[in-house]
Amino acid sequence: MNDEWIPCIKRPVVVHVRKQRPGETHVSTREGITPLKPDDLIMRGVQGEEYPIGLDIWQSTYDEVTRGEEK
Repeated sequence: MNDEWIPCIKRPVVVHVRKQRPGETHVSTREGITPLKPDDLIMRGVQGEEYPIGLDIWQSTYDEVTRGEEK
């Protein structure tokens, strides 16, 4: 790999997402405690990390996987 910009495609990876729990206002991320916005979902990444993701970003970036399609 060189120092020029090379086009790449992100590998398809299944992540998990959930709604905020009642009264949940923060999530503990690798970067520290992160406040949640009212419409944020909580995403669990491939290494078990959690972080907030805005509902609008999630809707424009992810498709829900039906059970049995997970890899």
